[in-house]
Formats: sequence, structure tokens, C-alpha cells
Amino acid sequence: MTDLDQLRATLSHRDDPALPLAEAAYRYLLREIIDMSLRPGEVLNEADLQQRLGAGRTPIREALLRLAEDRLVTIHARRGTFVSDL
Repeated sequence: MTDLDQLRATLSHRDDPALPLAEAAYRYLLREIIDMSLRPGEVLNEADLQQRLGAGRTPIREALLRLAEDRLVTIHARRGTFVSDL
């Protein structure tokens, strides 16, 4: 069972058995940022995240956009996505 599968199993409710991939990716990355597994200033590579989470480009991008709205990551065009300083 992958980390994403474990996260889905932990976060899914009996009333909502199908947790969308974007939501699962968001919660996984949020946990990694809060736990400081992803350090402030660290680059978040979409291809690495896709491979690690077993998700496609769209769910990863949706998760990163939500994290940017929460000001937990900073997205710089043509430079990359970085974990924000706390």
C-alpha cells in the first residue's frame, strides 16, 4: 500500500468512499509541509510529486494551487514551486 493509498484510507469517510486524487494530494502535501518533511524554500517538482504520489499532472497542479491559495507554497512562473517560509 502506497502512502497515497494509506492517506486515502485514513481520510475517507464511510459516506464518501471516493476521495478525489486532488484532495488526497493536497492533504498529503499539507501534512508534509506541517510536519516539516518539506522544508521552507524547498523546490516542489511536479514530475517527482507525480511519481511519489502515483497521481497525474492535473491532481498535483490542483493541489499545488490550493496550497498557494493557503500561502503554504509560492509558485513562480518559469522558475518553479517552492515551499513558503513560515
